[in-house]
Amino acid sequence: MRRLFCHAFVAYLLVVHGALAAAEELTPQDVIDRAIKAAGGEEKLARLNAVTLKTQVDIKSVADLALESNCSFLELDKFLAESTIDGTMYRGGLTPEHCWRKAGDKVEHAVPTVPPIARKILYALRAAQLVTPLKSDQALALKLGGEEKVGDRPAVVLQAKHYQHGDFKFYFDSETGLPVKAVTAPIAKEPPAECVFSEYKETDGHRYFTKVTFAVELDQMRFAVDMTLSDIQPAAKLDAAMFAIPE
Repeated sequence: MRRLFCHAFVAYLLVVHGALAAAEELTPQDVIDRAIKAAGGEEKLARLNAVTLKTQVDIKSVADLALESNCSFLELDKFLAESTIDGTMYRGGLTPEHCWRKAGDKVEHAVPTVPPIARKILYALRAAQLVTPLKSDQALALKLGGEEKVGDRPAVVLQAKHYQHGDFKFYFDSETGLPVKAVTAPIAKEPPAECVFSEYKETDGHRYFTKVTFAVELDQMRFAVDMTLSDIQPAAKLDAAMFAIPE
């Protein structure tokens, strides 16, 4: 009996040691590859490099606002939204060069504090949506950041440093491997922005989130945003000129 116990104990230690060794050998590339596979593979994700979709957005701040928008995304850094509010057509665009809004015939540039955090949030959202840029973007340096909870579920953390956009944390569900959260580092006096990705759906073998919630503070005003995504359609081609500031 004693010999049997000793053998069982040694076997237990070997199993535990093997599990610990496997955990220690996990690399950022492993986490990203698992997320790509969980989302349906690189070919399906590549179709979202140019994409159109609809959003139902609820914004809570000093005054609450709900609106529907038609949105277009190109690569990691171009975004266009079109909405009608009280009979007036609004368009807003974000590119590496400009952040703008057009209400009716009036075009306005964003106040200086908006574009940096807006570009960081856009990068975080698109990196989580496409996943593959976390693997291919040469501007990123990645390292493992341990495990934390997102809601009541454990998630593996990747710490990412981007030469242009600064620091991020990306969270991947420990069970599914899918991205579930991204946090941007603070900019100047502004606190970090936190984006949560949820309500995954599957179409033709592709799994994608349809809910984004994020909280951000700008000029000492806090905004809580809930976005529901629908009608997600890969676009054969989107002209970069459509995102440029109107003349």
